[in-house]
Amino acid sequence: MTKISANLKQFFCEGKLFVNGDFLTSKELEEEKFKQLFSPINHQSYHFDVNSNVGTVSVEELDFIYEDFHDLLESALSYNEGAYPDEVIILSAGNSFVKVDDFMKNINGWFEFFRMTADHFFSNDREERSFSYVFIDHRSNKSSTVVTFNPADICSSVIEGLVDSITDPSKLLKSLNKNDAHKGEKLSTMRVSIIDMVKNNGLCFVDFLEFGEELLNKFHINYETYLKSFSFEDFVKDLEEDVGDFINKVEEQIQGFYMQALAVPGAVILASALRGAEKSVSLALIFSASLALLLVFRSLISKKKFIKRIAENTQTKLQLYKSRTADINNNFAKSIISEKIEAAMTSVTETEKDSIKDIRNLRDIIISVIAMYLICATVFWKF
Repeated sequence: MTKISANLKQFFCEGKLFVNGDFLTSKELEEEKFKQLFSPINHQSYHFDVNSNVGTVSVEELDFIYEDFHDLLESALSYNEGAYPDEVIILSAGNSFVKVDDFMKNINGWFEFFRMTADHFFSNDREERSFSYVFIDHRSNKSSTVVTFNPADICSSVIEGLVDSITDPSKLLKSLNKNDAHKGEKLSTMRVSIIDMVKNNGLCFVDFLEFGEELLNKFHINYETYLKSFSFEDFVKDLEEDVGDFINKVEEQIQGFYMQALAVPGAVILASALRGAEKSVSLALIFSASLALLLVFRSLISKKKFIKRIAENTQTKLQLYKSRTADINNNFAKSIISEKIEAAMTSVTETEKDSIKDIRNLRDIIISVIAMYLICATVFWKF
């Protein structure tokens, strides 16, 4: 790359260097100075006529002279990182010097960004001057959005404006290059952001070059929504585990009550059979059975209260979480999470009702068994 020195710019300003057709020509410039600027070793077209004191070098060998802004844009891809020229001469702009170091760096950054984010990209010509970047929207039956870069379709005045207005994509690249647990999700979120801006705002490749900040903000909003959805999914998982714990505790309470409650009529009948002849013992048995029944029913009330309490606690957590879904902007995620919450709430409610119903049924069975035994004992004088 030819470095534009202060002397070279000065000679251009003084008219000692100018572009004449396909050649850069010197006038009234010593051969030694011309040779210092354009070494014969590096420039095969170098020629200096000592008699006329005129030197020439082919413009094609000079990487700081461009026919127009289209030529500048097409050549941007040929530079390696860090080898961008500081200034160039655009012939169509009156042979003026144009500062392009930021433009060259940023345009190459944008090319890297689109190659990184696109699901697919390919060249549209053999010269690899035009590219298409394909983004697949996995939200809607995998429809695709194509962003195309073709210098021929861009007005020269637009490119000239981009030299000053192009945005720096380094923050976008930094967001995607950071290695963490959500790198893949960040890439997917960036693709969604690009797709949305193309569909909603009708943006093309050149528009993105000027709307880097808007794209970054869109990405941050979408990624924040993803993070909320991600954390909510974890929270729903925790709640489902809480619901599972709730069901297990209820089952433990019911099983314990079964063992305790069914032992009462068995104990009454067995003790009565062993001591059926002794009235005093039978009377003691009545009181002991009554006491046992009292304890069973007190236990029944206690277990019903416990079941209701843990059900209310679980429902409170679910209601709290349900109120937080209002913060989700992603309708798909919001719908899925809401369905999970409703299913969990329904499960808690039904489990509570079924468990209390089982306990009440067991209570009725105990009463029925004791009543039948008392009737039979009275009829057959076996009490």
